[in-house]
Amino acid sequence: MKVRWTTLLVVVLFANSILCRAQTQLVNGIAHIALRVSDLDSSRNFFHRLGFEEAFSFTRDGKTTEVFVKVNDRQFIELYPRTDAAQPLGWMHVCYEADSLDALNALYVARGLRPSPVVKGGAGNLIFSLDDPEGRVVEFTQYLPGSMHFTDRGKHLGEHRISNLLMGIRVAIPDLVVDQKFYNAGLGFDEQDAKAGVRMRISNESHQWIELEKASGSRGPEFRLLVPNTDLAARQARVLGLAVKRQRRLAYVSDPDGNVFAFEEDHRKSPGHLSRGPVRWLFPRRNATWREMFRSTHLENRYRERARKLACDVRTEDKRMSPARQNPGLGAWTRREFVQMGAASAIGLGA
Repeated sequence: MKVRWTTLLVVVLFANSILCRAQTQLVNGIAHIALRVSDLDSSRNFFHRLGFEEAFSFTRDGKTTEVFVKVNDRQFIELYPRTDAAQPLGWMHVCYEADSLDALNALYVARGLRPSPVVKGGAGNLIFSLDDPEGRVVEFTQYLPGSMHFTDRGKHLGEHRISNLLMGIRVAIPDLVVDQKFYNAGLGFDEQDAKAGVRMRISNESHQWIELEKASGSRGPEFRLLVPNTDLAARQARVLGLAVKRQRRLAYVSDPDGNVFAFEEDHRKSPGHLSRGPVRWLFPRRNATWREMFRSTHLENRYRERARKLACDVRTEDKRMSPARQNPGLGAWTRREFVQMGAASAIGLGA
């Protein structure tokens, strides 16, 4: 009898694990983050300097109400101008992409959450939302053929954009236990260890994440952008006149309203971890043959070796310059700056 109860318990736990995994698989990754900004033109200029392009925007009564800055074909940064002085600036919400919004909505209802009904948004995609324990909106969307996002695929992908993947979000919260339960047991994200808190992996395929840490002071969220080479990304940002802070392997820049974007170098080797990004050719598909795996590893090694060589070339070129030309103004483009920009482009910072 004891063996039967043990077997039953194992079956129940296994079934629950499969259900959680199935739920996680319904969510593909981060679709967009939304920011409320004090000056729309200044924020547009910030992202434009980083190489990102504006895909489309919404207007009402001749005024722009929302701007969609494109990271890749599946990820965007939405900018909302502040219309009232009482409105807080900064991060408004995050939106996750799913393959079947109806199935995901029903699953969340079954888990005791209270998602809004699935509706069609102004851009032509399906959407629903719910609130996290802090009252912040969490959105979910499903891209539909004919929508503004869908028809813009392959367009407005800045050739020299500094990153082509929004990898994760770090959020400081007052109650780690409550939010951890919400994201893990509620949304079905996979819990992983993190140095400063708890990291929740959104999707097994994309490896994108949201990291929760205990709030300390007035620290805001941090948005992590994946780059092939952090040193070159930092150099590119400095050339464009942005203040860059370095901490270990990360480089940080802030937009005009103080929102923090961190550049993180990609050190992962797992196949297909950028399968939804614009550099899919560099990584093998799932269930790839040994020949495809070998080719992918070979290309990636060449890719990183070239980045190291170009970084060395930039340092050599810098030493040859006179001190007066090593720190030119924004309007004085020197050969060194073109070498840096060319290096960034050649290794795929804007691929």
